[in-house]
Amino acid sequence: MFRGPSALLALPRLCRCVSTVPVAAPTTAVGGFRRRIEQCVEAYEDFIGIKAVKDAQAGVMMWEEKLSDAQLARRDKQAEIKSLQSRLKEIHSELDRTSRGEDKLVQRLKVLLLTHNTDRKWSCQSSGNAAN
Repeated sequence: MFRGPSALLALPRLCRCVSTVPVAAPTTAVGGFRRRIEQCVEAYEDFIGIKAVKDAQAGVMMWEEKLSDAQLARRDKQAEIKSLQSRLKEIHSELDRTSRGEDKLVQRLKVLLLTHNTDRKWSCQSSGNAAN
């Protein structure tokens, strides 16, 4: 009748023509059989250790996500520290250019002190978080 690759394409059409029996919905017996098979598969997975591997993999995925979040937070804090340190360098260069008799010297020293204290606070926090 059909030969070659066209026979494979015609197979579903032939099966539809031949089958006149309607397919019934799954009964409770089939559902019970399916549940029993699932229990057997689960027991087999427990026996060979696949379930433990899946649980470990889920744990690894969770810890990878936490690591990624921590790295993002570290990058943000590192960028803040870097900007504070560059601000400190700017203030130091301004102080070097300011003579000791000028009124701006006191204002610049106050800004330097505030910036330095902020930088020290960030450095202590980041080193304290790294220890934890």
